[in-house]
Amino acid sequence: MPLAEAMRDAGHTVTFATGDRVTPSLRELGFKTAAVFNRAFESTPAQEAVWAAAGGAAEMPGPEVIAEAATASAHATRSICFELLPIVAQVQPDLIVYEDATVGASLTAAEHDVPSVAVSSILLGTPGLLRRIG
Repeated sequence: MPLAEAMRDAGHTVTFATGDRVTPSLRELGFKTAAVFNRAFESTPAQEAVWAAAGGAAEMPGPEVIAEAATASAHATRSICFELLPIVAQVQPDLIVYEDATVGASLTAAEHDVPSVAVSSILLGTPGLLRRIG
């Protein structure tokens, strides 16, 4: 949030393309939003198993589950690209800042010849955290 606030305070228009869960909190903080990603971020049991293992909370599942998680992630990346393409065309941003797990945003930026940068904000997906920050 400090990066978005600093960009806004410097006179830039900041628009968050995000899911419905965090849109109200972002608007309360005075940011513009474009609602996307609602289907893309519905995680599958396979993805959750891999993420739990990656975080040290469980053992790594077998290759079949890992392959299923990778397939689900690829579908999410595709969905993100299709949802963002028209938004980027409409907003015409100077820069796209995206959560590092949202690879589709980087691909969309490249398609529109817009510079992009990844940030890691893994906890920003919770509306409660956004309210506490604001």
